[in-house]
This record gives sequence, C-alpha cells and structure tokens, in this order.
Amino acid sequence: MGIDLPAFEFLLKANAEFGDFGSTVVLGRQRLLMRDENARARFGAVLERYRPDLSLDDIADENVDRLISALGGDPYQVMDNSAYEGAQVIHDLNEPLPNELKGKFDTVIDIGTLEHVFNIATAMKSVAEAVRVGGQFLCLNIANNHLGHGFWQFSPEVFFRTFSPAHGFEPRLADLYYQGAFHPLRDPLTIGQRDPIKTPGYTYVTFGARKSEERDMFAEGWPVQADYVAAWTLFQVRSAEREGQMETAEATLRDALAKAPENPAYMVALASVLRRTGRHDNEYSELIGCASEAAPDLPSLLNELKASGKSGTATEQPPLPSTNRIDVGPVSLAIGDPRIPEKTEDALKRGRYEFKEREIARRMLGKGDRVIELGAGMGVVSLTIATLVGADAVQSFEANPVIIELARENAVANGLPVTFRHAIASPQVVAEQMPHIEFFVLNSFEASSTRQVSPTQKAIQVATTSLESEISIHRANALVCDIEGFEVEIIEKTDLSGIDKFILEIHPKIIGLDDCVTLIDLLEERGLILRADLAFGDVIAFERGAKAAEMGGGALFAALDELEALIRSKETDRAFAKVAELEDVVNENAYVQFRIAQLEQMTGKDSLLRATRSAELGSEDFLLYTHLAGQYAVLGDKPRAQSALDTLNRLFPRSPSIPALTDRISKLI
Repeated sequence: MGIDLPAFEFLLKANAEFGDFGSTVVLGRQRLLMRDENARARFGAVLERYRPDLSLDDIADENVDRLISALGGDPYQVMDNSAYEGAQVIHDLNEPLPNELKGKFDTVIDIGTLEHVFNIATAMKSVAEAVRVGGQFLCLNIANNHLGHGFWQFSPEVFFRTFSPAHGFEPRLADLYYQGAFHPLRDPLTIGQRDPIKTPGYTYVTFGARKSEERDMFAEGWPVQADYVAAWTLFQVRSAEREGQMETAEATLRDALAKAPENPAYMVALASVLRRTGRHDNEYSELIGCASEAAPDLPSLLNELKASGKSGTATEQPPLPSTNRIDVGPVSLAIGDPRIPEKTEDALKRGRYEFKEREIARRMLGKGDRVIELGAGMGVVSLTIATLVGADAVQSFEANPVIIELARENAVANGLPVTFRHAIASPQVVAEQMPHIEFFVLNSFEASSTRQVSPTQKAIQVATTSLESEISIHRANALVCDIEGFEVEIIEKTDLSGIDKFILEIHPKIIGLDDCVTLIDLLEERGLILRADLAFGDVIAFERGAKAAEMGGGALFAALDELEALIRSKETDRAFAKVAELEDVVNENAYVQFRIAQLEQMTGKDSLLRATRSAELGSEDFLLYTHLAGQYAVLGDKPRAQSALDTLNRLFPRSPSIPALTDRISKLI
C-alpha cells in the first residue's frame, strides 16, 4: 500500500480543512510513492500549493511517518492485523473493535485498506468508533474501473450514510478523483434523488468527516440508500393523499424532515400539501426557496413550480431541464428524454401508451395481490400496478439495460419503490441450461426482444433467473407479461400453478395467430381462463375460476383478432357481421364496445350508444372521451361535451393534446 500523488494531495486538503491531525492511526503501513525525479517534481508542486512552509526534504522517506508528523500527526501509529510490517496496533478489521481502542484517536486515516476487508460493515463501524469526539475520519478508496484490486469498489453513498449526522459525524470533504483532478460529490440525501456518476477511468473516492458527538453506530438499523428511504416515505404520503388524509400526509412529511432536514424532496412534498390545503404562505415560500437552492433540477420541484405558478426561488425560477413529466393515470412519467422514442412520447401525450395493460390491471388487481412483471419498459405498467397493490408487492424484470434506468427514475419520482431487476425471468428448465440469453436491443425499446427481427438490433447477453423460483420467493399470485414473443417459452415451459391472474400481451405478428390460439388453449387447459370482458385486442387477461367462453378462449381471441383486422382494413360489412356474431360475448367489454363505436362512426352511424356503454363500463381511454366530446359538440350538447373534456382533464391533467382539443370542441359548439 502506498501514498500516490492523489492520496498525497488528499491528505494535504484534509490538513487544510481539519488542521493538525493530533493522535493519528493509519490503517496499514503506507509507503510514500516518490520513486523518481519526475514524481518528486509533481509531489513538490502539490506540496508548494498547500504547504509552502514545508519542503520535500521535510517529508521524504520510504514510509509516510515524516509526512504524517509534518501534518500534526503526533503520536502516530499503524493499525494492521499482524505485526508483519511493524504495526503498533494489532487488530483484524473483520472483527469488532475492542473497547480499549474506541474513541482513542483524533484522526483515523484509511488509504486503500477498507477495500481489502471482507467484513466491510464491521470494518466501517470499527473505524468510526476509533475516532474520538472532535476528531476526524479520512479515507481514499477505489470507486471505479479497478476491478480485481480488492473485494470492493465503493459508491460514495457508503460513506455519506455511514459517516453521517445520524451516527454523530459531519461530512466535510467528499470528492471523486479522476483524470488528475478532484470532482465534488453531492449527498443524495441533500439533493433529494440518486446521483449516478459515470467516470472515464481509474477513480478514487475521497471522504473526510468530523465526529461531533458519540452515537451508537447503526443502532437504528443498517443504512439504506437515501433515495429508497425517500421513495418509501413519499409513497406513504401519496397513499394518504389519495385517501384524503392530508393531515396524515403532512405529519409523515414533518417527521421525515425532522430526521432529514436537508432533503429537498421532503420540502417540496410538504409545500405541495400546504398549497393544496389552502396554506400558500410564508412556510410554503421558505420550503420552495430552500429546495430550489439545494436541488434546482429536482423533478418534483419543477412540477410544483408549474402547479403553483411561483418562481423557483425567492428571486428567479431555475431553468427547466430537457426532461419534463406528464401524468398518465395515477403516475407521473418522464418525457423529453432522449431514451424515449418519438412515437412512444406521442403515445404518452395522448394517454395511449400501454393503455390496454393499464386498463386491465385497474380492473383486475388490488390489495392482496402480489405481482411479477416480465418486460417493465420505462415502468408505466409497473408503477400503475404499484398504486393498486402497493410498491412492495411488485417485482419487475427488464432486459434492456438503458430503459430500466428510466423505469427506476420514474419510480423514485413517484415515490413508488418498485423493485426493477435487470434479468430475463425464464422457465426453470431454460435458466438451468442457459445462465445468459442473447437479447436484441433496438432504439425503440418496446421492440427489443429475445428474437432478432431486424439486422439493426444490437445483441447483448442478459442473465437469466428461474421464473418459478421468483414466483415462490415473491409469493406472487399474478403475472404480467409483455416480452415480444418470449411468451411462448413462458407459457409452454413454466409451472404457473401458483398464478391465479395473468395479464398477457400476445404477439400474433411475431409468433403467428395459430400459435397464439394454441397458447391460449394451453392456459385454459391448466385452469387459467380467458376473460371475455378483458380481451383488449392483443392484451388479454386470464383468471382461475372465471367463466369460460362457450367457443373456447383460443377461438374467441381469433374472432376478436379478425374483428380488429376488419375494422383496420375498413371492411365494414364483414366487420358488422362479426359484431353480430360476438354481440353477447363482448357486451361487458369496454374496449370492444368503443372499437364498435369507432366502426359505427366510420360508416356514419350513431356511435354514441356504444361509446357511452364503454364509458359506463369504466373505460379511461383518452380517445373515448375525445370521441364523446366531439360527438356531443356536433349535437350542440354543450354540458355533455364539457363533461367529457372535464374527464380528460381529470385523467390526463398535463397532456399537451387537451388544450388544442378544447379549442376545437369550443369552435364546434
């Protein structure tokens, strides 16, 4: 182990920040790595910048003894798990710190030792306990791009959560060092969101914290990443708000702010509660001002600024980032993000993205259900389901490594801590034979698949996991599946005996209609019955104990698929004949009722009866209420046209399509 140039500069920075080191212990015997004249020149330039009162002759030695002494480290000792290199303090950091070493040192210095200690939680606790009140912990460790060097590469948040005010420490120095420079770090707790960082090469994390009071380390449990704590808290707040319990929501947020007073996500959420309960007062302004100063790019802050019409701080609103958000049903989603294809963004703005899956989930799932989703995409369906069953009851798998990060960001923004896993949940027989599966990625992430359908798809290897095992571990009773053809393997080879509810996007264009019929009939043979009221085109639902269609599930799907094709191709006479054939079967199907209304409109027939029936069946289709508003406007029925527009505004409050639609309807009236 040794002190290279970055470590040397870090110790000088720490000396400037904290002053003389006092009684000091260094983990492991450290050598001063000035091996040649070029190195001496670089070390000398850094020393001149920080400590012009010292020269290299004052500190030059094989080991760091003279350097630590020059920085006020007196007495100075080395801690190691043996006396092999002359350590004075013998202790194995894998084991708890003995009482005689607790609070013994003014400064504990770790330069690349903790990354080699296997029992890292015990080691972290021990080095914190070794610092006396008024002293400091200093460390420089590997953060990135040096796999194989030690057991660990460290995320900065490990240090923020360990050496935190909750444990009696005040962080004073926090940087990444790469490409010859220190780059300041932000604590996720104080910016209200995760702060992922990609570095271009070999990277150190450096950290310094002063111990302000003696507290039991981890007495309240192991540290949790700040964004997960906030996500769970905000989920509780949103749940209380949905139930009209605004006092509970406010109390939850005030308690959270008492524990984490610098978290801007809590500030914004409390400000929002104050505004919506009529207290748009000084406290509101103070909360928004503090949040704007701490995290001007926080999505929830930008949303609140729009809602309130206030500026971002007491003086000026922070500029909007390229990414904004839109409400789709009960969740808020990113738009304007380069990871989202233009076609997908257009569907989001019109409320149509994953509409059928969301509609079926809303009708089928509720408290008590535990759900596994295959194919999360950007998290639209996952988060919608989380609002129905609870975020802890949803586990979602996504093979695309880029889009899963957007799903995770959407989860955090909504305060819904859904578990998203980058893996392909496969039948056990497949996972046992193939620990990785080739996955073909397209820029249009919805079309990415285990099947190569385009030469432009990029092939990557994605780890598999046994779906049967995941169902058992999660205690899942419901499965949601949109995996672009891989449903064949799932249905044919997976034991789904523990699944009572199954929402499936099936892909006739990929696997063929005949195979779709075969899969549906296979599911029905195993007790999962196709629900005629929840057969929404290519998205269909199965449930144990449901009433089976007389013609059988496979035949029903084929008939509905034919009706869809006839409507799309405008073969209206044949389409109406098919409607007559299916009338009794689809009377309770909101989706099909509206498709028939669209067919009637296409041929100049009165479509209001069918469209109204779809609304009565609980449809929240953007196009349905657009259709109703237009039809009522043509008839001059202003109250009903306005009612349809009001429903659109309630369901899609930030859709950019609604103002133009409202203007058009107003002109018709």
